[in-house]
Amino acid sequence: IFKKRYGYWNKNIKIIKFKNVSKLKNLFDLIIIGTPPGSHLDLLNFCKKNLIFKKILIEKPLSIHNKILNKKIFINKNKYIFCGYNHSLSPSIKKLFDLLDKEKKNDIEFIDIKWKEGWKGILNAHSWLKDEFSSYLGDINKGGGAIHEHSHAVHLALLLLEKVFDVPKIKKKVNFHFKKRKNFIYDRFVNVFYYDNYKSLNLEIDLYTIGSEKKISIYTKNKTITWQHNYKKNCDLVEIFSKKKSKKILFKKNRETEFKVELAHIMNLKNKNDFKKSPININKGVEVMVEIKNLLKNQKI
Repeated sequence: IFKKRYGYWNKNIKIIKFKNVSKLKNLFDLIIIGTPPGSHLDLLNFCKKNLIFKKILIEKPLSIHNKILNKKIFINKNKYIFCGYNHSLSPSIKKLFDLLDKEKKNDIEFIDIKWKEGWKGILNAHSWLKDEFSSYLGDINKGGGAIHEHSHAVHLALLLLEKVFDVPKIKKKVNFHFKKRKNFIYDRFVNVFYYDNYKSLNLEIDLYTIGSEKKISIYTKNKTITWQHNYKKNCDLVEIFSKKKSKKILFKKNRETEFKVELAHIMNLKNKNDFKKSPININKGVEVMVEIKNLLKNQKI
């Protein structure tokens, strides 16, 4: 897969047969558990039993909606486990959150999150797949579909709800649209409307949109603050609109940057307090998974 995606083979990568992994006696600074999501928890258990490590990063989402989450497997003394919601670490999202922190909670009226990207863009990045049904991606019960694949949006929504809302009083309306093919089924459109008596958050996720639209808009009494992923090539945007003026702040980046920022965050983390504050600590990954389970609870799949 590496050679097919990047056009060459990196000689620093060493392939080890899985049966030999448990024989490794190295102290690993970091172990990364990749896709598919249905294998994440089993591999985490395997690593805990067989390997010596400081930190583990599990690719998002943490698991799949129909798998039981035993929170005990995430508890490790002086070892840190993360879930790969790297968008929350980007300089542009940090700027958005900094601006939000300067607003009075009572002035914030509405938040709109759109996380929309169809299969074309996703499959272009995975050229070895013929279509979504060539892997788990086309089966929600194996970790595919919009709510799993675009769970970055759920993660960011939960962070914003925690910042802005009185969480115990939040209500929600949920709408899914599913696509079926033989024994496969997955969600292609999701809309969740969170609200209380004073404010609301609208979350839209889809696998229809040609191209990509990943955007967060925050509406207050006096201004609008907008974040846009890939506003231009290799560039994110934060924009502030008010009656008096508007301001654009551009954040240069590339695909590599998003992962380098994530790895730097993990490797530089030194203590439990930093871990608790991290937006990608394993507790946040669990929260996203619990929310996905709750959203799908009454759906016929």
